[in-house]
Amino acid sequence: KIDHRTAQMHVEQFLAEMGMAAENDEKEVQSGKPALHKLKMIDNVVTEMGKEKWQDWFLYCGGLSALVTWLDPIATADGGSAPPVERLRRLILELLLKLDVTKNHLTQCEIGKRVRDISKDPKETVTNRKMAITLIQRWMRLIFDNQVTSFKEQLKA
Repeated sequence: KIDHRTAQMHVEQFLAEMGMAAENDEKEVQSGKPALHKLKMIDNVVTEMGKEKWQDWFLYCGGLSALVTWLDPIATADGGSAPPVERLRRLILELLLKLDVTKNHLTQCEIGKRVRDISKDPKETVTNRKMAITLIQRWMRLIFDNQVTSFKEQLKA
């Protein structure tokens, strides 16, 4: 078993590496080069953060915010934007399906918004849109079931 301090330090270091990959990709795109840093790291992200022993720490340390950054389109030098490649989006959605995201996690970042954008993008793959819709439905139940339970408790009082 891993002690709390070691686990938190490991995940925080990992999130810092994810942040650096996102920054490096942004710099590359701005200079007209392909964004490859996140792609090089994604398999490791999925492997490590897909492990049950790291999942709670990943969520606790703000991992969803890192995933939001990875899903954000990157501004290009010509004023446009470049979305992350399909493989990256797919693997992040698959990881999100494995994580035990709570209502509190959802309120701390914009992961719901990014996933909703994927679900509504007509250029997105059918597989990714279906995963995004599954996540949205799961998270909506989480949010609204809590509200219904709270309302029922208020009626009993």
